[in-house]
Amino acid sequence: MKIFVIDDEKNQRLLLSDYFNDLGYVTKTLSCYNDFIHEISLNNLPDIIISDYRLGDKTGEDILKYINKNIKKKIFFIMITAYGTIENAVNAIKIGAYDYISKPVNLEEIGLKIERINKEIELINNNIELNEKIDKLISSELFISESPASRKILELIKKASAVDYPVLITGETGVGKEVAAQAIHKLSPRSTGKFIPVNCAALPRELAESELFGSEKGAFTGSISRVKGKFEESDKGTILLDEIGEMPFDLQTKLLRAIETKKINRIGSSKEIDIDIRVIAATNRNLEDQINAGKFRKDLYYRLNVIRIDIPPIRDRPEDIIALTNYFIAKEFPEQLNSIDMKLIDGLQQKEWKGNVRELFNYLRMYFLFPETKTNIPDRELKTLKEIENDYILKILKYSGNSIAKAAKILGVHRNTLSNKLKEIE
Repeated sequence: MKIFVIDDEKNQRLLLSDYFNDLGYVTKTLSCYNDFIHEISLNNLPDIIISDYRLGDKTGEDILKYINKNIKKKIFFIMITAYGTIENAVNAIKIGAYDYISKPVNLEEIGLKIERINKEIELINNNIELNEKIDKLISSELFISESPASRKILELIKKASAVDYPVLITGETGVGKEVAAQAIHKLSPRSTGKFIPVNCAALPRELAESELFGSEKGAFTGSISRVKGKFEESDKGTILLDEIGEMPFDLQTKLLRAIETKKINRIGSSKEIDIDIRVIAATNRNLEDQINAGKFRKDLYYRLNVIRIDIPPIRDRPEDIIALTNYFIAKEFPEQLNSIDMKLIDGLQQKEWKGNVRELFNYLRMYFLFPETKTNIPDRELKTLKEIENDYILKILKYSGNSIAKAAKILGVHRNTLSNKLKEIE
């Protein structure tokens, strides 16, 4: 942090500059208004200015007025006033001074003011950095938001990323719950760590505990080596427990303990392992109903539901449908950007989209991969629903570079399900 000390009294300048230098601040001493103008002309801008009111034929108030008129950067200005000229200090506060201090200067008092300013500067810089990250995320693929509802969600994501509490994200299938979780992770101080998504609905019941918490060699039949669980893999990062409502009830107790104590035990070991993770849970179910049905622990629900983000379906935010469509086409079918017409947009906005963003993107893939579907198909070319499904699966597989994992993600199915369907097609 850089401080300008402006005073026409040499001893006063040296007293303050020596004090600030001892505190570790970078200090520049100036004797008059013209010295200040010279430094500004060199683009040498301070964070804080401490100026005497009287500076020969100019005043500290003149410097403050120049800053207000010509400098966009936030500069904290403290006025030093002589006894009996408090009205000068009051005027300075009215036109934008941060604070004032009377002569003789109390070093401890002004040191506390500088410390308080330093904390404010840190908050400002952190907020600027966060806003830059948000702008970057919006302009990329992590969160497309045009509607008021999505803007509200974005504000919640911003607030959630600034703290380290658990987050519960709710919404229908395909609304972008994982996308919101990724945004929270990437905006948070944990962004340099791993983001590990876990689909609780896809965890084999008999292996769910070892998948989450790991296992030691010989812990169970077929366990031939030590295996780290998802919680250990997420250390210093974020774990997303997707479809948390599908987690086996007996495993919820161990999950609650892991979240509360930030310690886990691998299966087959009594040794506790410390974990430093941020937990985000997501669900398309009503967990309150699950609790009443005896399928979800109330204490786990309250532990996860510290910050809650409810993402509405895209049928309730039509502005986002346009933004998502433009984004998707620009990313995957840029050559088709000029072929978007209002008829298509109107049709997209009128559709219910029960599968939300995932269904919208799959529809657009179908629309551009199968151009013949845009017009009526002659009877001789009509295909069965199974044939259309098979064709679509093969097209998506090819589009994904023959990666079953990528194709399964696009189709919204487990890779094992896709593998079985491909066997049927063959």
